[in-house]
Amino acid sequence: MTGLSGLIAACGIVAHADLLDAIVRVESGGNPIALRVNGAVELVRVPRDLDDAAAMARWLATHGYSFDAGLAQVNSANLARLGLDTSSVFEPCANLRAASRLLEECYERALQRWDDMERAMTAALSCYNTGHFTHGVRNGYVSSVRAASSLAPQSIATDSAKTKAARRRDAPRPAGRRSGAVDRGQRIGNAQPRDEVFAMAPAEVFDASSSEKTAR
Repeated sequence: MTGLSGLIAACGIVAHADLLDAIVRVESGGNPIALRVNGAVELVRVPRDLDDAAAMARWLATHGYSFDAGLAQVNSANLARLGLDTSSVFEPCANLRAASRLLEECYERALQRWDDMERAMTAALSCYNTGHFTHGVRNGYVSSVRAASSLAPQSIATDSAKTKAARRRDAPRPAGRRSGAVDRGQRIGNAQPRDEVFAMAPAEVFDASSSEKTAR
């Protein structure tokens, strides 16, 4: 994960930089081409490279699947409104800026309900993960991000207040993330990453085995 903080800074991200670092550690482990399908499906294999990741994401989008992509696992439902597509979502800076904006959006919404900054940031992290202010607390996501962060809870809240003004100085950025909890089970994909593989009928693409297991 060496260099992640430097990358975030190089992308011009000031608001919630330490939290974003922790989010990436939890979401993708720092893998810029990470790809995960939401629902009772999962990929048979991980993408081999950027082109492979984009081809797999394009197939998933075409067939109506919800997926999370890139360093901060931006959700496919947000791509269009953010000006991203199944290729650009894997670009590190585009992905990080998207995640930063969504986290800030969640935080500002939380502040409308709670005056306490720490409580609002807890809700914002939950919102980032699940689209809900408490579900991400119950599933352990918030605790995981806090554990990965170099900031103590109170410091996280203080950092959020400090970076609010800094965000106003930032250029407009795209954003995104998942809008619901993730369930993974049935596998999707194929041993070959070429585009023609993704044009095959579902029966030929999906693994027949299926076992429900709940993640985030």
